Amino acid sequence: HADIFKSKTGPVDLAFEHKAWLSKQFQTFADLFTRCPLAIQTQHPGFYYQESAYQSMARKQIAQTTCRRIEPTDFDPNEFLKSTEFYGQRPWRQHHQ
Repeated sequence: HADIFKSKTGPVDLAFEHKAWLSKQFQTFADLFTRCPLAIQTQHPGFYYQESAYQSMARKQIAQTTCRRIEPTDFDPNEFLKSTEFYGQRPWRQHHQ
């Protein structure tokens, strides 16, 4: 199923999450193959661990590219302390914990 969804990234802003998902899919698949007797070369877990690592490296590259485009801002996290229900809660996740 990874072949079907590999090229379907959606919005560019979600490419980072898509690479994380692909990396996890390949890692999980490799973990399954480590528990099975080996049959053919394409079912070797190392192949899928390597692909998982490639997806992680691509994710890192996307993160670095995205971070270069972001302008530094004056961000004060204390502004959000007044609007959260609990200390340490992320303001965008209220009532979801």
